[in-house]
Amino acid sequence: MRLILVVILTVTVLLTHPIAFIFLAAGVLSLSITNLSLLRQEYGLLASLFFLVTVLSVLWPYYLVIPFFGSESKTYHPSNRVMYSAFIG
Repeated sequence: MRLILVVILTVTVLLTHPIAFIFLAAGVLSLSITNLSLLRQEYGLLASLFFLVTVLSVLWPYYLVIPFFGSESKTYHPSNRVMYSAFIG
């Protein structure tokens, strides 16, 4: 049951804020590497978790994850020009 919750939350992070997912994945990976008590079975479970999260996010029809990671970032979209120009005043 806990693993299902982790998968749902991780997919949610990937779909709502992909940049945060990169840091989440790096943090989980670094914590698991430094934890010497993990067994090979647990590493396999961790790898299958990230594989499942990736597959679920690619299958999500409302947000295209592959083009996001495969293209350059458009941080300042022209439709948001007013928000960036009138930030202080």
